[in-house]
Amino acid sequence: MAREVLQKYPETETVVCQLGRPESGTDPIGFYSAEFFVPLKPFETWPATTPTQGWRRWFAANRPRTKPELIRDISAELEELLPGVNWNFSQVIRDNVLEVLSGVQGENSVKIIGPDLDMLEKLGQQAVAVMRGVPGVKDVGLYRIQGQCNLELPIDREKCSLFNVSVADVNNVIAAAIGGKKVSDMIEGEKTFDIIVRWPQRLRQDQNDILSIPVDVTDQRVTEGFTGGAGATPLSGASQRVASIGSSSALPSLTGSRSTSLDISNSPRERLADLVTPLTADPDLDTLDPQGDFVQPGASMITREMGNRMVAVKFSVRGRDLGGTVAEAQQRVAPLIPQGYRVDWSGEFQQMEEGERRLMVIIPVSLVLIFMLLYLAFRSLLDAVVVLMNVVELSLGGLWALYLTGTNFSIAAAVGFASIFGVAVMDGLLLVSSFNQLRLQGLPLREAILQGAERRVRPVMMTALAREDGVSRLPLSAPLRRLLGLSRAA
Repeated sequence: MAREVLQKYPETETVVCQLGRPESGTDPIGFYSAEFFVPLKPFETWPATTPTQGWRRWFAANRPRTKPELIRDISAELEELLPGVNWNFSQVIRDNVLEVLSGVQGENSVKIIGPDLDMLEKLGQQAVAVMRGVPGVKDVGLYRIQGQCNLELPIDREKCSLFNVSVADVNNVIAAAIGGKKVSDMIEGEKTFDIIVRWPQRLRQDQNDILSIPVDVTDQRVTEGFTGGAGATPLSGASQRVASIGSSSALPSLTGSRSTSLDISNSPRERLADLVTPLTADPDLDTLDPQGDFVQPGASMITREMGNRMVAVKFSVRGRDLGGTVAEAQQRVAPLIPQGYRVDWSGEFQQMEEGERRLMVIIPVSLVLIFMLLYLAFRSLLDAVVVLMNVVELSLGGLWALYLTGTNFSIAAAVGFASIFGVAVMDGLLLVSSFNQLRLQGLPLREAILQGAERRVRPVMMTALAREDGVSRLPLSAPLRRLLGLSRAA
């Protein structure tokens, strides 16, 4: 169904789907996840299906959809068609890098870390409900850790003492009969194989079969004339003995106790059900309850962060700046976290914070070094200050460009401002050095400024155009614009 939805959009070129983890085993994901690789056609071939707004409608009534609009339309249709499924949109390499950095499949993630799995699941659900109300937060999804039922067989020590059975023997029976136990080795040439003893599949298919597994009593040592029947006991009522198998050969015991030459047909046995008692239905009480159920809810997956249990909530940010969106989400999630639990925010936001911390050090240090070099070049504080003022003026132009285009400030924008600093210093250096040369020739200040600016128009324009040509190639690159990665996690 998802493939059909993606293929019907005229902007998509093809759709390739991968269900579950890759064959290489490098991505520890389950069968509940599917990834769709959706290359897009060249932007020039996209049909004009969106009405034009504002003054642009004077030139064309319709325009092609932008990539954010395409993602928004696809996401809305998929969520309506397949409710309850978490969707995430990303680029191929970018998705892999973010997953390696944060350990979560998503652009951003909230990791709630704590000891109790039930509480982690509850806190994760509350965080999802709160974050869906934050403007700009999209594709919110919880990576669930609960939901798988387990067959738990708590050993009742009172029953074991009544029948003279050790707890270790009961554990050995459960481990050997259900999971298998190595009893010997088989050697073929240079190869060695384990010989595993395990209860037949037909005798351990369901809960009743497992509870009927026999457990040896009194270490297989019985008195002469012992009979298999026994009377009622205070705990189990009438004893449910297992019929003997009629063999007189000595076989290895499932309990791991030493084998004897006694006829095991005379060995007394108890059903596993007579030695175990289910837990109470209250998850907060670790007590036995004869009226309880052996099938208990449990964890389907246990994820860890630095050895601690955690639950992850993934989300994306669209239509709003990343820093402001995450800051508001942090304010809403913080009151939900009790003592003993903590929250880590990772993904793009974590990388942005690390980048901002580096820029807060690099940019001031760079400006100081630039000022020192300018002073050494001109031997004048005034000339150095004039060149740095050019940096401020061009930075104001960059801020106006962000405002007029509706672009949020990000690390990419900060890198653009850093390139502006270099161009501004270069242009100022060319102009001020030209002014100083003309002043040395005896021209008045005004005349030197006019002639110097006229002479340096060409070098300044070449510097600016070279910078614009290099920076504009990255966002306009066709392969980068055409790739769309879409992943699904149920």
